[in-house]
Amino acid sequence: MYKWQQYLGVEDAEMTDYHQMVRKELIDIFSSPRKRVIEIGSSGGCTGAYCKQKFPDCEYWGFELNKAAAREAAKHLDRVVCGKFEEQPLASLGMKPASVDGVVLGDVLEHMYNPWQVLVSLRPWLTPDAEVIISIPNVRNLWLMNEIAEGRFEYDKHGLLDITHIRFFTLHELRRMMAETGYAIEKLNMRIDENLIDFYNQTRHTRGPCALHHRSISIKTLGENIPEFCTKQFMFMAKMLPDTESAQSWHTT
Repeated sequence: MYKWQQYLGVEDAEMTDYHQMVRKELIDIFSSPRKRVIEIGSSGGCTGAYCKQKFPDCEYWGFELNKAAAREAAKHLDRVVCGKFEEQPLASLGMKPASVDGVVLGDVLEHMYNPWQVLVSLRPWLTPDAEVIISIPNVRNLWLMNEIAEGRFEYDKHGLLDITHIRFFTLHELRRMMAETGYAIEKLNMRIDENLIDFYNQTRHTRGPCALHHRSISIKTLGENIPEFCTKQFMFMAKMLPDTESAQSWHTT
């Protein structure tokens, strides 16, 4: 069976180990205890359960497209809504404006047709001090660039070429998306790609303009970008900017 036959039926797919992952590294980015967190793409609820354990007074809502995962998450979280977050009537579900002080988007924005609008639509529900935790794959990745250079762009069941990915981002475009939707990145972590760990360790202390050579790839005037080229996934915390012109203009376009 081909991957497109096997992995594109997200809603009705069976539970896998992926749905049971605990993303402690995301929850640990929160700077202080949270009172109400929503997770978009809450899988089987294990990350939310960890958050509730770490912050005992936290109310945690999950939004999950996969039906089996949503049923499992309901055992661990305060509320679980099955379906696309973009289609949910949050007010009818009982959510009040300016009531959410934490959002978790763990490798989910790249699966959405319009992640920009999702980020904008979150803003009215957030408290002024809300922290939005996001992880997202890095398309400016040497392994992936080499795959393209050698003529391959082979979709897989997970990873950088997950067959359900719709959008692709470099760090520059990620920063632009956040700014255009009214957020500022305050903490940024980079997860080094296991395929590039040796190359990263050999070159990580390079400073100033230099050339990069890796398999079929050569890049001139690399500068200080070696960590980004070796990154598989960005993980960061963002906060809302106060009613920025960029966010307002996004509403009207």
